[in-house]
Amino acid sequence: MSAGWLEADTPRPDVLDSWRRSQALGVHPDRFDLPFVREPNTESPLNTAASVVLHQLADDLAAQSVSVILTSADGVVLQRVASDPTIMNALDTVRLAPGFSYAEEFVGTNGIGTALETGRPTFIRGGEHYVGTLGGLACAGVPILDPLTRRIVGLVDLTCWDGQSDPMLFALARSAGSQIQDRMSALAHESETALLMAYQEQTRRFPLGVLAIGGEVVLMNPHLRQTLDAADQLALLEHASTLLPSTVATTVLALPSGNTVKVAVVERAATRGGTTNAVFHILDHALIILLLISYLDILLF
Repeated sequence: MSAGWLEADTPRPDVLDSWRRSQALGVHPDRFDLPFVREPNTESPLNTAASVVLHQLADDLAAQSVSVILTSADGVVLQRVASDPTIMNALDTVRLAPGFSYAEEFVGTNGIGTALETGRPTFIRGGEHYVGTLGGLACAGVPILDPLTRRIVGLVDLTCWDGQSDPMLFALARSAGSQIQDRMSALAHESETALLMAYQEQTRRFPLGVLAIGGEVVLMNPHLRQTLDAADQLALLEHASTLLPSTVATTVLALPSGNTVKVAVVERAATRGGTTNAVFHILDHALIILLLISYLDILLF
């Protein structure tokens, strides 16, 4: 970058832009020392939806030295699958392995980090990598979008030897990304349908407050919407959300209005996407006291 491009072909504009970002980030062009970021969440909706697609694609490419890789939105490797042990050993050498991040800030220009940085499918081959250590590899990375929010939630990448790279890898990576998004959408729909059915059953059986939470879905029956103001509803939702991963079944919550409610989990179910759905009964303490008084009056008379 300082002395000029020495080969006949100039680098593509997107590659040159990535080199400049890599230089600004202080990435060394001859070496890197990747830190271990975190243990992958194997039960996340992304991992659950992608697993079948990754293994099927790896089986289809079993005769070739190709690794199929899934990462999070910040470039941390979640899964990698390959039939050829030589390519897996090569990935171990450069720490393209679960728990390590291939974001541009760590390794400069590459098919994973550059695709996540630009938000576009990216194919980086050989000398296009910023760090020379990666020059023997080629990688095609395609961002994966959440089917509801359309935000990037991860990436699927195909990595092979540079000398064996083929534009077809790019097409396969795009196809895999689309399949994973479709599976995420199907799993989310399946989870939402189950939550809705559980909520409807509880509203038929319980005459007071019923609340259901799962993923991006929140269901609140008319009783709660009419008896709680906006601040109380928000406090209730925040409190109920903390109970989703918990084993606690019943708690008491003081609302901003001064009212106190009993929050009871009546149904809780883990979904195949790794999230938890729950249905709650919400009882106003003042109403409970009135019901008890009415019950005692009936007994006395």
